[in-house]
Order: sequence, then structure tokens, then C-alpha cells
Amino acid sequence: MSHLRLLTVDELPALSEDPVAFLNQLNGPVVITVPGASSAGCRAVVTLLHGNEPSGMKAMLRYLRSGQKPAVTLHLFIISVHTALHPPVFTHRQIPGERDMNRTFRPPFDDDLGELASQILAHLVHLAPEVVVDVHNTSGDGPAFAVSPALSEAHIALTRLFTHRLVVTDLQLGSLMEISSTDCPAITIECGGATGSVADEVAYAGLCRLAAAENLFSWQDMSSLDLYHHPVRLELAAECSIVYDTALDADVDLCLPPDIDHFNFGVVDPGVCLGRVRSASCLRIKSAAGYQAIDEYFHVLPDGSLHPRVPLKLFMVTTNAAIARSDCLLYAVRQG
Repeated sequence: MSHLRLLTVDELPALSEDPVAFLNQLNGPVVITVPGASSAGCRAVVTLLHGNEPSGMKAMLRYLRSGQKPAVTLHLFIISVHTALHPPVFTHRQIPGERDMNRTFRPPFDDDLGELASQILAHLVHLAPEVVVDVHNTSGDGPAFAVSPALSEAHIALTRLFTHRLVVTDLQLGSLMEISSTDCPAITIECGGATGSVADEVAYAGLCRLAAAENLFSWQDMSSLDLYHHPVRLELAAECSIVYDTALDADVDLCLPPDIDHFNFGVVDPGVCLGRVRSASCLRIKSAAGYQAIDEYFHVLPDGSLHPRVPLKLFMVTTNAAIARSDCLLYAVRQG
């Protein structure tokens, strides 16, 4: 089992600029402490809970190599190192057969990943940071956005360090941000797709702002946000098959176009065909109230084509079949 190692920045070896070499140097989950100009308080940033979402880790490496001194002490958590290095590198959300690390932050903590999550939570309690920011990449192409379990001035301020889009959700999935409280607001930052450089820049610029701000909650750019309230998840029912195919004619339970992620943060009307499905029972909606049929959000025509029932704004649309099976296909909110 991997134990969370605690290191100060002075204890690190000479850092390679190559992310893979850096992770090999770490050789497991770590917390790297960077002393601040002030010892009054601290901030925590967590990343690489998913092994195929490296932008936050790349931002931390770049920040450490820059030698910058944060306004207050910064604790950098880099978690799923072995998952990221599992060949091919940076392709696995979780190691095949293991749980999703960002679904383990609630009891029971009765396996190796649960024990690691318990260690992370215990160390955060010990540190008592003023904020916790969890940095991810989206599972498909799309712009950056934040996800928060609450809408407050503190959560808005944290969002604006990285992006102008904020999703407020009451879904409880066992994610790290669910530890959010009045004393310690926590938020998830989705920097965009992992394959380009834009997400890396979003993560680095946001980390630098987070580190440098003397008062996070008087951040100067508090302009209006694009707000999305209480999304639902569209999930594939257990044992149902899925492929992404341009022709939409594969002999499977659900067939989606390979570029379906171009709908991210766009409005889709009932006339838009999202794919073809063998039966509406292959799909289900998850909201904070639990599971329900898809009828209020989507409908299936007699020819099997899948359409929005009402205008919807979609996000976190994945084109990764493994993620679609193990997590969800997309999130949706009603438009207007």
C-alpha cells in the first residue's frame, strides 16, 4: 500500500523538468511543503487524483522549479503517482481493477485507496488550511471550469483564480471537494482537456495566483461568472456496451459520435441527435435525489436516436469509453 510521504521543498532532489522523470523521483504519493513569506495560515492544493489528468502536477513542477515564494505556506499534494506511471503513462484514470481515487473520500476506508484517502483527510485536518483546491483535467475536450458544493463569496473567489465558469452541485460522490466547510472552502478546478497546452497554462497561472495572493477572498477579478446549478449525470446502465463511431451504426447498446465532446458548454436543443441507443433502459440519470429514468432530460425516438427532451447545456462530455462505463457519459443542466 502507498503511504503519504511528507517532504519540504528543501528535501527534494534536483527536479527534472520532465514530468515523467519527476514522478519517478517522487515514487509515490507525497505532500510537498513550500514555506511562505508569512507563517500565518496555509493553503492546500491537491492534484493527480486521476492518473490521466496531469496538468495540475505539471503546474506544481513548474512552480517548484521557478523558486517562487508563496504569500503563505503552500502544501502541494501529488497523489496517484503510480497510476500516472502505469504504462502507457498518463492514460489511466485509475489502475484497471481499482476504484476511482476521487470517489474514496467518504467511509468506508476499507481498502488500500480508502486508507490513502483517510491519510489525506487526516493530514488536511492536521494542517487546517484556509482553502483546499483540487486540480483536474476534463475527460474530453472543452474549456476550463470549477465545480463547487456551495455558492459563496469564497468559492467564487477561488473560481476566479482559474476560470469564469462555475458549476454548483449537490451530488455526493465521495469526491475530495465534499469536505468543503465555512472554515475551509474546497473546490475542484477542471483545467480543460489533458492533451493540449492550454490546460497546463490554466493550471499554472491559477496556481501562481493562489500562491501569491495575500488575501484570497479579495481577489481583484470578481467579475460575473457563468453559473450552472445542480447538474445531473447521464450514466450507462451496468452491463451495457458503448462505442464511439462516426456512422452511429455499431451493433452495441449505445453508439456516440467520436466528437461528441464538442458540445461541452454548448446548448443542445431537442432537434440535435446525440447518438443511438438500443433502449432507453440502457441509460439513467443520477441527481442528488438518486437514480431516475432519463425521460425528464432525454428521449429516444423510434429509430433509436437519442435527443434532449428540453434545451440542455452539457459539460464533462467524455469520449473515453472506459470513463463512460466506470463514471458517466456527461453532465447536464436545463437551459433557461
